[in-house]
Amino acid sequence: MKIAELELMNFRGYDQAKISFGPGLNLLYGDNAQGKTNLIEAVYVCATGKSFRTTHDRELIRRVGDQREPNGFRVQSRVTSKSGDLRLTVEYAPKTGKIISLNGFPIAKRSELLGYLTVVVFTPEDLNIIKGGPSHRRRFIDFELAQINPAFRNNLIDYGKVLRQRNNLLRQMAEENLSGDLKEVFDTQLAEIASKLIVKRVFALQQIARYAQELHRSITEERESLTLEYVASYPLYQNKRSWFLDGTLTLNEEEVRESLLNYLKSKTKEEIYRGISLYGPHRDDLNLLINSSEIRTYGSQGQQRTATLALKLAELEYMRQETGEYPVLLLDDVLSELDASRRKFLLDTVKEQVQTLVTATETGYFHPTHLAGARIYEVREGRITARAKH
Repeated sequence: MKIAELELMNFRGYDQAKISFGPGLNLLYGDNAQGKTNLIEAVYVCATGKSFRTTHDRELIRRVGDQREPNGFRVQSRVTSKSGDLRLTVEYAPKTGKIISLNGFPIAKRSELLGYLTVVVFTPEDLNIIKGGPSHRRRFIDFELAQINPAFRNNLIDYGKVLRQRNNLLRQMAEENLSGDLKEVFDTQLAEIASKLIVKRVFALQQIARYAQELHRSITEERESLTLEYVASYPLYQNKRSWFLDGTLTLNEEEVRESLLNYLKSKTKEEIYRGISLYGPHRDDLNLLINSSEIRTYGSQGQQRTATLALKLAELEYMRQETGEYPVLLLDDVLSELDASRRKFLLDTVKEQVQTLVTATETGYFHPTHLAGARIYEVREGRITARAKH
């Protein structure tokens, strides 16, 4: 999968801009606050219909003086994939809202955009996959699966709806002493969808773990071993809460569903008292260990960065395995966070097989062999200037 061209209108600091990308490395370099990340963000908006930097579409509109451009913004990408040539367009204006279209035809829901342009994003904030709370790790796997698995994507949306309704009911039951009959209905619905999510998560994570372990061993020259562990919020299988993802775990949807359903029934009083759903995939976690020690607690900063790098590269391989083609890799200011050896490993791994868009403050992060054949653009005050190929 490749992005051939990106167009922006009234997006962030850009009035109008158009940029063509090559099939390999594409370097966007320049000083900070010049508009490099805005280009990465625009690609992400074309892929997902939203930004990875803000939840407010209005903030993406270019400012004209002290005001936002009243007509809103527009971003469009031309994509080539095994499905053919596609044109993805996302427009937003305060008065009309968001309009997403594929080859000129509107898409009803943002979720239906996912999959036409698959991306893996790596930013300094992704270290939170290791250092942050469980929500960062759930988002890591759920976003990847949502891009390539429509069934998982629909299950995730349905689960969110049922979860919100169930939470509202629990609060009502605490305040009004309602009957538990309706709760049983929501318990059944929640457990049904949850079992599908958990089984798909665990299966995907086992494949990612295999790739990540291989990559991690290469980065550390066999000195360290990376292990992934799925940690459930309840005893999901064989009365255990956690499982090492070594490829031997095979979950059965029906058993997972029944385990959660029985557990929810046993915890009715606790959940009503708290007024919130305490158990299910929305409370699960992923534990990462190096040589059997938890990275989040005991790992050095270098080890945490290495593990994050291995996970991100494993994402690429897993998505290729599932879709038959690599996603586009978006590297936003991440090279400055990696030492020379990790930078070299990253760029050597993706060279000539993954279309990569990378932002950097200087070209010195790259060995001449990495820049051979690359497209290089200098970004300065929202202007994009092509530089001669190395």
